[in-house]
Amino acid sequence: MAAASSAAEEVLLGPHVLRVLRPAVQEHEQREQREPQERRRPQPAEPPCACFVLHGRGSSADTPYTASLCARVRDALAERGPATYVVAFDAANHGRRTVDAARNAAWADGNRAHAVDMYAQMVEAAQAVSLALDLLPAALGLPHASFRAAAVVGVSQGGHAALLVAANEPRVTVCVSFIGCPDCEGLMRGRYAASDLARLGAGQPAPAFADLFPPALAALARRMDATHRVEDLRRKAVCMLSGDDDALVPKAFSEDLARSLAVAGAGPRCSFRSFAGVAHAVSEDMLAEGLAFLARWLPVDAAAAAAVEAGVSARAPAQL
Repeated sequence: MAAASSAAEEVLLGPHVLRVLRPAVQEHEQREQREPQERRRPQPAEPPCACFVLHGRGSSADTPYTASLCARVRDALAERGPATYVVAFDAANHGRRTVDAARNAAWADGNRAHAVDMYAQMVEAAQAVSLALDLLPAALGLPHASFRAAAVVGVSQGGHAALLVAANEPRVTVCVSFIGCPDCEGLMRGRYAASDLARLGAGQPAPAFADLFPPALAALARRMDATHRVEDLRRKAVCMLSGDDDALVPKAFSEDLARSLAVAGAGPRCSFRSFAGVAHAVSEDMLAEGLAFLARWLPVDAAAAAAVEAGVSARAPAQL
């Protein structure tokens, strides 16, 4: 069992206010703290890990849902994983960083810039994770220059961003994407076909897809999206969880990436599952499976990857 305060501390880092949950203190550590100083055995300090939790569109780092998810992540890792700092922050134009809430709306709701706005928020989240990996150890006063390993967990748009982070940030080696998508262009093509775009036409014919998803954005997505970066992901641990009935973010995109990773030799490090009767929501079963995967694979390092290549699981599955 683990014990720790459920309250997150706030750390100002550049333009971001990070909500940080410190690692839970294990029972054996509590016993050591109670022992007299002369009886304690000095233990070599191992750098902690970091896990970033990315919220969905319209949410924030301060919502009860995000706070609860961060606590669940921290508790799952406390049982099986290494000491881990769990970090959340507001996406661009969300929470305390909101500039224009209307720019978080979709095409069908009148936001012509929906695709650019959403992708900008995803890219900026990836940049924020990289910034935190660079500077958070110093901001927290840790004795280590860097984290041992890093993971990212995301929900909905945060799930899209989590996959983008894992595909582009070498230090992030574990990713759990709940109801996310690794292919932004594919997702938005489907959304374009299914949307009533009359509001965007202002009395004229609805705009073409290329007007709403410009070529420059398509080129960027083809460079950064996880679906185009299989080689960068195949040695990482990637879990994608979807709802069978999710019409907003269809499971097919994650399923396709899982197949590509399997062909590339990802083996048990790659996991995809869809849940019957679930639409665009995270069910309790889905959450438990994602947290078990996270606790199983964090950290993924060179030794763990070599063990997997040899057909040996580096960690036993977590029991939640």
